[in-house]
This record gives sequence, structure tokens and C-alpha cells, in this order.
Amino acid sequence: MLGISFEQTRLYQDLVASAEARGKQEGKQEGQASLMVTMLSKRFGKIPAQLTTQIETLSLKQIAALSDAFFNFNSLGDLANWLQTLSLNQNKGNLR
Repeated sequence: MLGISFEQTRLYQDLVASAEARGKQEGKQEGQASLMVTMLSKRFGKIPAQLTTQIETLSLKQIAALSDAFFNFNSLGDLANWLQTLSLNQNKGNLR
């Protein structure tokens, strides 16, 4: 062998860097989704589990769009409609 451990190889370092970046991204997404659920709960009361699950699966870009739309919601129905429209648009290839 070349006298280096696997941990010293470029492959290992790239894998670790990739995993760390993915972990940070997932943590950021989870934190922002949690914040949106909290804000919605403060405004409208208990959020149904189905809506909470949908929010938790949104991408960072989608959560940013939700945070903009939040100020236009007058009810949980508006949130449900927004999420349904997002789902329809996503199926058409928009806003991923």
C-alpha cells in the first residue's frame, strides 16, 4: 500500500464532506419547516397532522415560498389550498 489510511484518501474526504453538507442542508430544511409549523400554529391553532407532514417534506425553496404566502392566509383552508396548488405545480415540474 502507499502508507496512507483510508481516512486520508481523497475519496474518503469527499464522502465525508458530502455527508456533512447533506446533513447541514437537511438540518436547515427541518428547522425552517418546524418554524413554519410553529408560526402557523400560533396564528391558526393546532395544525392537522396531514398538513404538518406536507410542510415537513417541502424543500427549502418551497418553504421560502410558503413563508411569503403565509401573510396572505386567512385560514387553514388557505394553507391547504396553497399546499394542494404546490403539489399540482410540482407534478407539472414547477417550484422544486
